[in-house]
Amino acid sequence: MTILELEQSDEWGWEMPEGKSNHPTHPNQAPFKAMQRYLDVERLPDSLDVVREVRNQAVKKLEMLDQMHRELIGKARSIIEKAKEDLRLHSVRMHAAKIRNRIYYLYSRDKGNEQEFFSILDPDEYHAADPNSRYIGAYRLNEDSSWTRLE
Repeated sequence: MTILELEQSDEWGWEMPEGKSNHPTHPNQAPFKAMQRYLDVERLPDSLDVVREVRNQAVKKLEMLDQMHRELIGKARSIIEKAKEDLRLHSVRMHAAKIRNRIYYLYSRDKGNEQEFFSILDPDEYHAADPNSRYIGAYRLNEDSSWTRLE
């Protein structure tokens, strides 16, 4: 029986809880413990050393994959958060069309509830016209419709 067939069958003698990886990261976890019974230990010289070496190599590779997986999850979360922020900024009110590769200044004004809005006027110019507004930051609308904070 191949390892792939064993993974797809119940012969490993274990099942992972829902949402958990079915690939162990430590030698004491199955299927590493069960792996010994599939090796013909009588035919291998220094079989325990070979089993330990094979197991250790597999654990190192799985730990490396686990670390890469954690990094990818972190990057995916960052991408999602950035996309949410970009969508939020696209929904901010502006009295003109937003043009790509331009800089916009984000302000807020309290009229019962705080309202955010974009302007093309920089803070010095805008505060002269509306001293009650609060400057939040400058943003560039990129070619790909994402936003970049400039400050």
